[in-house]
Amino acid sequence: ETLNLETNRSLKQVKTGNEGGTELASEAQPIKLKLVRAEGDPLEVEVNPTDTVAQARLKIEEAHKIPNSAILLKLNGQMLFPIKRIQDYGMENGSEVELSVDQRMLEIAKENLEEEAKNAKRQQEALGEKINCKVYLSTGEKIAFKIYDEKTVKDFIKVIKDQEEIDDPFDLIVRGKVCEESTKLVQYDIKSDTPVIAKMKGEIHLQLKRAFSNQNTDVAIKPTKTV
Repeated sequence: ETLNLETNRSLKQVKTGNEGGTELASEAQPIKLKLVRAEGDPLEVEVNPTDTVAQARLKIEEAHKIPNSAILLKLNGQMLFPIKRIQDYGMENGSEVELSVDQRMLEIAKENLEEEAKNAKRQQEALGEKINCKVYLSTGEKIAFKIYDEKTVKDFIKVIKDQEEIDDPFDLIVRGKVCEESTKLVQYDIKSDTPVIAKMKGEIHLQLKRAFSNQNTDVAIKPTKTV
């Protein structure tokens, strides 16, 4: 009987993770902290007791759109260290935490966002305009594409090969002319109604052309792909 009691006690310790039989903090329910500000109404954030202060700041950023790098948190006038956990400070549901914003870091965060927006715009401009085009394969299939006109012909051929699993080489033909692989698509002034023909090179194309020349069935357009 004594052995059974010790065994039961050991099992309980394994389940709870400590000798006292209390639950692990990781099993604790989320709590809500009251964020008190010098100006404005208090805010609220939901965290886990096992969250670090750094993780709590990220949740504040997500919930209230305050840059994480500018968030300062204090408890009873003492700064909270990013690497420490919420439970290390003895906080519980409804605990009040002082929230302030580092104005210098806030300005830096705004500048970084503006720079990211400018970079995104530059990248978009580098891609050029998105155009619609239809590619006709030697198999008789017709595929609708959306592609940026700053892409090269070589880029476009690779995309077609990868998507359609084509191993054999082919040229792209626009208005009866073979497109140079190093040339950007914008140079060929492709519009939504401009047919782009993927012509297989050599004998393979001739064989396919003969094979499909007698077919009168309509071919459905595949779903539009964005490149």
